[in-house]
Amino acid sequence: MDKVFSMKLVTGDELLARLAGEDEEWFDLDQPMTIAMTHQGMAIVPLLAMAKEQPRIRVRKGNVVAYAEAHPEFGNKYLESVTGIATVPAGGIELASR
Repeated sequence: MDKVFSMKLVTGDELLARLAGEDEEWFDLDQPMTIAMTHQGMAIVPLLAMAKEQPRIRVRKGNVVAYAEAHPEFGNKYLESVTGIATVPAGGIELASR
């Protein structure tokens, strides 16, 4: 499974994304999403909501306050939203016996 990272920016925004690469000055992020509050609670939404496609973007490391691997629950929700594939927790599938 791809590792999903959470990044807190100097603006206060929090991103969820797969880290595609980095160099001394930049993080390259695939399909970054952010957290939005809705009337139904928290939602994961595209960072560039008006973009035709969710691109790979570059974030300057100087704009990142902190980053870490995302909690599995949020990482799985991120992957589900960008791939359309839902993950099943370990032990969550039961096979019918014949």
